[in-house]
Parts: sequence; C-alpha cells; structure tokens
Amino acid sequence: MTPMSRPVNAGFLAAYSLSLSGGTPAASYRLTLTGLPNDANYSFSPNVIGSNGDSELIIQTSPPSSLYCGPRTYSFNVTATNTAVSSDYTSVIGSLSVNQNPGSALVVSVSTDKSTYVLGNTVAITINANKPAEGTLTVSPPSPWSPNVTKYQFKQAGTYTTNLELKSASPVGTWSISFQGDDYCGVPSQASTSFNVIPTTIITVTTAAITTTTYFSTTSQTITTTITSFSTLFVTETGAIATTSTMISSTTITTIPSTTTTALSTNTVHIWKIEHPVLELVLAIILALCLGVLLRRVRPRRRRVCSKCGFSNPPNATSFCVKCGKPLKKRRSP
Repeated sequence: MTPMSRPVNAGFLAAYSLSLSGGTPAASYRLTLTGLPNDANYSFSPNVIGSNGDSELIIQTSPPSSLYCGPRTYSFNVTATNTAVSSDYTSVIGSLSVNQNPGSALVVSVSTDKSTYVLGNTVAITINANKPAEGTLTVSPPSPWSPNVTKYQFKQAGTYTTNLELKSASPVGTWSISFQGDDYCGVPSQASTSFNVIPTTIITVTTAAITTTTYFSTTSQTITTTITSFSTLFVTETGAIATTSTMISSTTITTIPSTTTTALSTNTVHIWKIEHPVLELVLAIILALCLGVLLRRVRPRRRRVCSKCGFSNPPNATSFCVKCGKPLKKRRSP
C-alpha cells in the first residue's frame, strides 16, 4: 500500500495505491477492507485483481459517514483473497488521519413563503443549513391535530424546499414549524417559525343600498359592500349558501362552515342555509293553487234571478224567466 498512512481534511477523499505480487499464477484475488466504522464509504478500482495486479483504494470522509467528524486516526486492514482457494490470501495495514475543517458552527433556518394562507393553498417550506447537517422537520397543526415529522440530510451546505398542501378539511388557526439539525458530529442547531390558516371568505359590510348580489370566493379576499333593510347578501362558504337579510349600519361578517346568529346592537343578522330551493318553489306553487280552489268553493254562486217576480231560475235557464217569461238578470244568490 502506498502510502501506508494518509492525512485528509474532513469532507475530502483519501486515495491509496495497492499492488499484489507473488500470488498463485493465473489466480484472481478479491480485495476487502476491515477496521473502519460501519458507515464508512470506500471503494476498490478494480476490486478483483490478478496474481500480479494493481488497484486503487478510495475512502470518502464526507457526511453522512462518521469519518467526517475529526480529528481522529483510523487503522484499517486490506486483504487480497484467492477467489478459488480461501486459504490463499495476504493483507496489509494502513491508517487514515481525519482533520476537522475549521469553520463556523452549524446554523439552520426554516421559513415559509407567506405568513397567512387560505384553505386549498400550498405552503412552501424552506430549510437552510450553512454546512453539512442532518435533522428533523416538524410541522404542527393547531391542537388536537398530530404533528407531521420528516427527516432530511444535507451532504453539503444549501437550501431545501418542500411543499405542504392545505386540504379543505385542514384545521384553521396558527401552525408551527421547527427544524432540529445536527452537524453529524453532535453539535445541534434549531430554528422555528409559524403561519396562519384562515377560512375562504371574509366580507366587510358598510352603509348604503345594494341590489341582491352573490359572491363566490376560493381565495382570501375582502369584499366591501353595503346592505339596507330588505336587501339580501349571499355568501358562498364550503359549498353551502348562507343568507343575511337585515338593516345594518356597520359591521364585519366572517363566514364559517356552520349555522350562526350574530347580534348587532339593536339589529340582528340571521344566517341560515337554503337546502332545497327548487323543492321549496314547487311547494309554494302547489299551495297557491290549493288556496285558489278553496276560495272558489266558498264564493257565492251566480244564479239567474227574474227582475219582476223574483223567481230564482236554474243556472242553465235561458234569457227569460221560466215562471213569468220576463227577461232575466244575473244576481248572486243569498
């Protein structure tokens, strides 16, 4: 092995030249290495050589291998074993001295692209580390929802971005994010942030007359409008329609996916859901028809009454009285 010992700064490669001689003619020998930590990353090129062959050993000291953490000296053993006869082998001992690179302590940060989101939005979470590190990202919704934990590795300083999709059933409120990092050598660093999640629609009501208007909102917005007595404001919220009908001077309505009644000084805003508008219209028409039939039943009947003798002729009588023969006039029967 040349050289028998090699120093290297953490994060770089250590190269050794291997040469075999005096082996069994025409035999093949496989190269193996022992003595380094289990997570050590190394390779032979090639890993099988002839009885008088050469190879190169490359040892990496970059993370996540524990060889990255120095200063420390490691002894290792390289063995060449006959692939056909295991008792035919030879070995050599080498060493590796890893020096810790000087530099600043590990610093991590975590952030989001916005401070406030609406249900259905996507949250972009950015993690940054100033040197190689590993760590755990924890995203915690409002209580009592359980946090989501994900592990990440930075083999070098840099930035990583991950997306969190807010579903329609995601909780509303303040979410917290934290990243607990480690520089692979036991030195920790932590960062945290938070963001807010709000419902889909916020409406501000002021003073003036408006006509009936319907607003559909899938993103965060503030709608400034006005209503007076007998005006109706329709607000779409999570697939249902909430209706307000009142006289208001000034107030703010924040829609939520539930049925509510909000008191405003001497005025009251009633909010309810219209479940089956078509069915209700059909029922109203049927009731109107029934009322017309009822009124016709109780209305006095028109009969043909003689203007001279007063005889009440039947409805199908001719224009002359069947009793005295005089002309008839239409009158209501008592």
